[in-house]
Amino acid sequence: ISSNLLQNSFPSLSKEFSSIEFASVTLITFGYSRTDFEADASQSGFLVPRESGLLMTACSFSGSKWPHLKHPDLEILRVSTGRIDDIRHLSMTNDELLNELQSDLLTTLEIESAPVDVRISRWPNSLAQFPVGHVDFVADLRDKLKHSAPGLIFTGTFQYGVGVPACVRSGKELTFQCHRHSESHPRAQPGPRVSCLHHCFRCRLRRVQE
Repeated sequence: ISSNLLQNSFPSLSKEFSSIEFASVTLITFGYSRTDFEADASQSGFLVPRESGLLMTACSFSGSKWPHLKHPDLEILRVSTGRIDDIRHLSMTNDELLNELQSDLLTTLEIESAPVDVRISRWPNSLAQFPVGHVDFVADLRDKLKHSAPGLIFTGTFQYGVGVPACVRSGKELTFQCHRHSESHPRAQPGPRVSCLHHCFRCRLRRVQE
């Protein structure tokens, strides 16, 4: 999206944004009765290596990871699937996806019972990939944007990731950049208008103008 927004006015920057790769992921939340399964309270979940051949890539024990989500009767498991080089989940129906992941839960956690409830959330092209040198790439992109288009400020999960701390960091840095730009351009009325210039789960994107 950023690449399309910048294509006409800043083609070289547009090309750099388009080089960022994104993986598609699907998150499935399972609710199991605590009489059927109860996670170890000292653990927050686990990651699954590629070599396993499983569709699942990770599993979080929501009640252990986030105490406010601990349910008195249900054990909430948040299961992830999808990698940049594994898109099997994209062609699966919801029923196929659930059957395959329940099989993975049987393999990893020995859960034989059916879940009480499930929720499927599909996020196509949403998880930015961070190859070696990504930090330098983002810093260089920010510097080029600063010199080519002063007042055009970007943010998004492609900088630090999709985790809550990473999003908070991005928001704080964006606020600082806006404040600094406003102070250096006192005649700007009312200051830079800002929106996310890249993939973000909750943002609608629009062009930023000084």
